[in-house]
Amino acid sequence: MSRRRLLLGLLGMGLSRAQGLRAEEVVGGLEVPWALAFLPDGGMLIAERPGRIRLFREGRLSTYAELSVYHRGESGLLGLALHPRFPREPYVYAYRTVEEGGLRNQVVRLRHQGERGVLERVVLDGIPARAH
Repeated sequence: MSRRRLLLGLLGMGLSRAQGLRAEEVVGGLEVPWALAFLPDGGMLIAERPGRIRLFREGRLSTYAELSVYHRGESGLLGLALHPRFPREPYVYAYRTVEEGGLRNQVVRLRHQGERGVLERVVLDGIPARAH
C-alpha cells in the first residue's frame, strides 16, 4: 500500500460522522467563548474573549466578572480554572492578555462570592504574548 493511500485512508477516517451524536445549544448570546469551568453546584463559568466571565446557572446567564484585557488576534481572556480545593478555597483563576506596560499575558485570581467573582490579585505576570 502506498503512503499516499494510507494517508488518505487515515484522513478519511476522521471525516466520517460520529454515530449517535448531536449538537445542542445550551446557552446563546456569548461573544467568542474560549474557556469553561464547571462549578460543583452545577453552574458553569464561561470566559468570553473581550474580558467577561459569565455565570450560567439554572438556565440563567449573568455577568460574573469583567476583566480589563487586550483582545485582538489570539489574545484576550483565554482560560479559566477553579482552585483544586474549590469551594473550600474559593478561587477562580483566569488567563488574560494585557497591554499596559507592554503586551503580555497574566494569570489572575478572583475570589468567588456566590454570583460574582472579585479580582483579587495578579498571580503570574510577564508571560510572553503575541497579537497575530
